[in-house]
Amino acid sequence: RIFKRLSFIRDITDAMPLSSAPFARLVSSLKRAGTTCAVVESCCGGIISSSILSRPGASSVFLGGSICYNTRKGKKLLLNDDALHASLVAPLGDAVGGGAESDADRYVRSKVEWTRRTSVEYCRQLDVDFAIAEGGAAGPTFRPKGLDAGFAALAVAARDPIDGTVRVVRSEVHRSGHADRERNMREFADAAASLAAEAVEEVRGIGSDDGCAVNRSSAPPPFLDRATKIRSDPDAIASLATGARYLALRGGSALFEDGGTGDLALLRRDEIEAVCADSGATMETAFLGLAGGDRGA
Repeated sequence: RIFKRLSFIRDITDAMPLSSAPFARLVSSLKRAGTTCAVVESCCGGIISSSILSRPGASSVFLGGSICYNTRKGKKLLLNDDALHASLVAPLGDAVGGGAESDADRYVRSKVEWTRRTSVEYCRQLDVDFAIAEGGAAGPTFRPKGLDAGFAALAVAARDPIDGTVRVVRSEVHRSGHADRERNMREFADAAASLAAEAVEEVRGIGSDDGCAVNRSSAPPPFLDRATKIRSDPDAIASLATGARYLALRGGSALFEDGGTGDLALLRRDEIEAVCADSGATMETAFLGLAGGDRGA
């Protein structure tokens, strides 16, 4: 029966993982180069800093970081620097390209300019070898008009090991193509770590650690699209019931994992009905969303 391939899980916590391959590579590169870094982040909400700290040996390379999310009140989180804060809250500048630039493009450009400037100031004022700056929008709502998916402006500044001058060595805009807030936060943090690792390896000439190398074009991990439009449509949910997959929950805990893999067991309709029949439980269902990624929908 079904219980032969499923094992009991006592407690499941729905937490965003801290460690990831890009951060393993970043911390390894910083350690091999004998260098230090600091971080300033916005919509990643501390994931960059906490992911660095999750790696063994982080204390030897990581000075610390700031999260500046409330732009109007964030001056003290930005080195208490008047100029940095003013550049963050300044109105969008004039359009470039003969006025053809949209408000959305101007907003993205303003974040690019701000992260470049901020990475340099953090590197210089905190006297570290590298500084990572992130700013953007994670969703699910966006402004100004024209933005409909998450983006992060990322910049890495480095201190020249010879003369001590600080300059931006990496800068890019990472666009996710979706508006899932938690996925964007993790995705942007990983992109920042990969960008910073590349900067450390190039500036210090150490090359990539093969054991921590990351393919930045690899597919993202499975995710859950909460599908809010479907959620409010009973007929649409009913049409999915037969072919859907089900998680067996009791209270706040999941009951099964799939064959000892550590993955949550996704049961067919007949399997979940068998579980309820064998245990004498009453089945109550709730729509969680559409599953994407390697495990299918």
